[in-house]
Amino acid sequence: MDKTKNCPAKAAACIASIFLISVAVLPASASVNFDGYMPIAGGPVTPSYDFEKSFYIDYPAGSKLQDILEGKNATISFVGNADNNPDIKTLMHQINSDMTANEHSSVILTNLAVNYQLTVTGYHDHASFDYRIVLVPTVTGYVLNKASGNVPETLDASWVAFNLNNPVTINTKQYGPLEINYPIDAIQSQMPDVYDAIKDTAAEHVFKSENLIDASELYSAQPLDKWDSLFDPAYTLTGTAGYGYQGQKIAVTTFSSGLSNAFSGTLNVNNVDEDFTGHDGIKYHIATKEQADAGTINIEGHANPNEVQGEWTFTTLAQAAGTTSTATAGGQLNTMTIYAVAGFAATLGATLFWYASKKKIPVPNAGAEKDQYTVITIDGLKKKYDINEPIEFAVSIKGYGNGVCPFISITKEPEGEKVWSQGYVTQEPKDSPPSDVDMNLKVPGNENPISIREQGLYTVQVSTTSNSLEESFEIV
Repeated sequence: MDKTKNCPAKAAACIASIFLISVAVLPASASVNFDGYMPIAGGPVTPSYDFEKSFYIDYPAGSKLQDILEGKNATISFVGNADNNPDIKTLMHQINSDMTANEHSSVILTNLAVNYQLTVTGYHDHASFDYRIVLVPTVTGYVLNKASGNVPETLDASWVAFNLNNPVTINTKQYGPLEINYPIDAIQSQMPDVYDAIKDTAAEHVFKSENLIDASELYSAQPLDKWDSLFDPAYTLTGTAGYGYQGQKIAVTTFSSGLSNAFSGTLNVNNVDEDFTGHDGIKYHIATKEQADAGTINIEGHANPNEVQGEWTFTTLAQAAGTTSTATAGGQLNTMTIYAVAGFAATLGATLFWYASKKKIPVPNAGAEKDQYTVITIDGLKKKYDINEPIEFAVSIKGYGNGVCPFISITKEPEGEKVWSQGYVTQEPKDSPPSDVDMNLKVPGNENPISIREQGLYTVQVSTTSNSLEESFEIV
């Protein structure tokens, strides 16, 4: 999860805003997390949609549902793709049809990978039903107009927020035909005793009222021009970028959504929290806790979102043309904004200059002319954490300079996939006089602790405009 926070340094007066880069930190319930990349070359890309929803049923001692669910630990899962499963190929065609008919998109999916999982865990007083569907399509045909000279390229963005509200049945080796889009169906076919206990109750309605494969809120809850954006001149592409792109360092504009702030507006979520009466005459309780949908779109070059006849596009240039203003579909864009946080223009009116240099710049000797420098330390980061164990640490930055608000990230190794980050935006001009820097940051601040569910090696990186520091830890 990526955020932009207040910078607590005298040398850099910062305005707080939220900046969501990636949401690999787990949501508790209903949400979609989108992560994608579109290069100027227009080659096939493989974005990911991570749909998750959780339900909780509370039951009293001696009840029928307690008898069925207490101690239960069941997982229903399968993986497949359009090349080896004709039902997944049909699903791919369904999504293509929706993107053409409802999103008016030009893209074509040429393959689709599906990873489905339902985990049911029963405790002495409640049970959880955790659904997760990860779709990884191979997307082509998103270039609407190629760039030419100073004329920017136009990329189709309307396909991102599709909604598939029809049943989706996949024939699996383990479970036979399995309908995956509506939560009730897996319970009905794989856990008939649970289904019989909630059939014709309010709980059944909650389980079947909403489909899981729905990314439409990505745009309807927060229009693309309200997403936060950040230009990075040396971004490292991850696996979601697509074939042949992973590991490359290129200039990208990152657009991200998922958290409320003054510029983007308030994101509303709908939580279910109600009682129901079972067939045994006992009162039970069912709840969901929804979280706002979140998305990250990395566009190669210096990009801007535009709405054309109700559909979203990006215009992008690989680089600015000299020192003059460059015309885009969104209007005149001065080249100085290449290093600005585009989404903050209304409130900041200033530049963000951030470059995560690996070069260590030493402290100058006494009596020497003061160059800008920072000395970074990380305290409290353990070498090992359990899965979902809260991760908190402190960062100290001391030195001399201006605009040195840091960018802190956690990436999974060796893929380099960013799973969490938090940035700090300076309001001071790049040429403002330098001053002493003494920052002491608590990470992740006042937000919920960071938690990671996948085992492996991870790296924390703290970057300023003049220095960076990396430390590693392991999830076991």
